Amino acid sequence: MKHLRIFLFAALACLLLFSCISCSAADQSTAVSADPEASAESTQSAAAVSEEPSAEAAASSESGSAPSFPVEITDFLGYTSTVEAADRIVSLMPSGTQILLALGVEEEIVGLDAYSEPYLPGTEVVGDYMGPDVEKIVSLEPDLIVAANSIQQDAIDQLRAAGIPVLAAEPTTWEQVPEGFAMIGEAVQRTDAADELASQLQDAVEAVQKDAPAEAVSCYYVLSYGDAGNWTSGEGSFINAMMEHAGGTPITQGTASPWLEYPMEDLTVADPDCIILGSGAGTIEDFVQTAGYRDLSAVKSGHVYEIDSDLVTIPGPELQEGLKEISYIINTAAVSEEQEAA
Repeated sequence: MKHLRIFLFAALACLLLFSCISCSAADQSTAVSADPEASAESTQSAAAVSEEPSAEAAASSESGSAPSFPVEITDFLGYTSTVEAADRIVSLMPSGTQILLALGVEEEIVGLDAYSEPYLPGTEVVGDYMGPDVEKIVSLEPDLIVAANSIQQDAIDQLRAAGIPVLAAEPTTWEQVPEGFAMIGEAVQRTDAADELASQLQDAVEAVQKDAPAEAVSCYYVLSYGDAGNWTSGEGSFINAMMEHAGGTPITQGTASPWLEYPMEDLTVADPDCIILGSGAGTIEDFVQTAGYRDLSAVKSGHVYEIDSDLVTIPGPELQEGLKEISYIINTAAVSEEQEAA
């Protein structure tokens, strides 16, 4: 839990920095997942979770052309790198690790950030998301590094100065997610597999849009609350985009930042139909007993739901599972609202 919270706030810091550079009671509340099997799968290591898309993607890549290096790629920070090979890869972010695993190149990964290590236990850890260990990375003699964006700028600059190709490949908007798939897919010469990942995500979007309730459900995502601050997702975040695709209306639509501290008085006035509690924020039992929050209609009517934060904050292939869970939550809340109104 401690590591998850650290990563969530690290990701929050990264998104805020990047945007600045670019311009009635607990028992009534319910923890849900898309289905019991999906919930069980989300507790496994990411390597296991990624096996399904990886198998389909790998099958797709087999029909593609043979690897052809070198290849020039421009990343999300505008840098162009020449990748000569992808036999020794270091990933410095969880989304990059998810994508690499889904593309079927786990055997080429020689180093990971600390938050990614559970995906491939036993792999060399080269620092964490906020502080990559440049010296250790260089010692692994990688021929490709998949990095985050501005939050890792110092490390990226040092690694490029050492002559190692670095791709700043972490998406910061929903629209960039398939671009991230394509970027990494091109670097490791698995373009067909990357296209398949993008297609799977689009299929998931269309499926939840088709299943969306007739009337929109107002939603609020809890990144943190209480003494940790009333932090939530805003306009431009992955979570808000997912809620909108699934037929929800985030009460933070139109805000100036993808992450913000939301005034308690504004939350009280908005009084959302459902509240989605990120797993890094704490338990539903504690949330519904906290002053201010316990008076919200969603709490009183039992429309507080928990979700694995990784599924909605890490811009990798597992976003499609997050979409399914958010769709289930919103539809469950919509049905409950209809029953209460009847």
